Amino acid sequence: MSASRRSRKLLTATALSVVALLLLAPLSAGERTSSAPATAHTSRTVSLSEIGHLHLTSKHNFTLNERGSATGTVTGTTRIR
Repeated sequence: MSASRRSRKLLTATALSVVALLLLAPLSAGERTSSAPATAHTSRTVSLSEIGHLHLTSKHNFTLNERGSATGTVTGTTRIR
């Protein structure tokens, strides 16, 4: 493939990407269509307490597989990968 053809393809791909970004930008920016002021909502906090007693069952490179018991908000046997 010639250098000028690669340049045209790159320019075309870049132009299409820019057009797509310009068309989608208002959607991702959360553009408001009403003139009402923005309102804030109170957040809430959820507290969890989890304890796990796990032992290694197998490993492969950076993947560890562990199994054991869990207590706290959710109690029972668990497997972690």
